[in-house]
Amino acid sequence: MNKLQLDNYVSNTITIEICDYDNSVKISFIGEIEMQDPESIFLPLFEKIHNKIIELQLKEIHLDFEKLNFLNSSGIKILIKWIQLAIFLPENQKYKFKIYASSKIPWQSNSLKLLSMLSENLIQIIIK
Repeated sequence: MNKLQLDNYVSNTITIEICDYDNSVKISFIGEIEMQDPESIFLPLFEKIHNKIIELQLKEIHLDFEKLNFLNSSGIKILIKWIQLAIFLPENQKYKFKIYASSKIPWQSNSLKLLSMLSENLIQIIIK
């Protein structure tokens, strides 16, 4: 079990793996997020992750999208909502996002880079 004490999410199109990573946690997205309304599924999960990060006083989280083949605009909207939760925290509770993208999957470079515009201080995009 990971330090967040949360189970992985697995469906027929997407797996979200949560594992310990250094003094942090790594969330890996594998497959595709293409459903029309992913908010009802993923926003509660992201809120749980967010609350656990605060509870454990973690200072960063790693989001690995390198094996995510597709993410629709509704999925990006949910990521923005999660990031906004962190942005509006008091300074002593804020945490950083390290986002890993693949240069081999065209949408990742463009779309994920835009997330850094939400907060250059809290978001780092690493393209491999």
